[in-house]
Amino acid sequence: MQQQSEPSVHPAIARLHAELDAARRGIAVLDDLEEGRRERVVAELLSAVPDMASRAAYEAGADGVVETIRRFAARGVRGASATTLWNRVVRSAVEAAAAVEPAVTRRERATAS
Repeated sequence: MQQQSEPSVHPAIARLHAELDAARRGIAVLDDLEEGRRERVVAELLSAVPDMASRAAYEAGADGVVETIRRFAARGVRGASATTLWNRVVRSAVEAAAAVEPAVTRRERATAS
């Protein structure tokens, strides 16, 4: 149960957080996968995380999403190749979120109608 003093988190931000967490855990086990499977997982990470980031920005606003990604990214991953991939995932997610019109969220569009 959430305490009253804790701010509520937009559901889109919560979904993005879960996607980022799954990506970080996935990157950590890439070395255990066969090459073909590893390539598919990398491709999925490089498309799914930015997709989720842009959807979250559309629903909750780009500024908050970019800040969420940057805070989450600061935790990092272990290993040089994992860090390189993690940085690519984070960079593409930030770019996807930032590309959404920052002042127009789904809620604001609905209110304006």
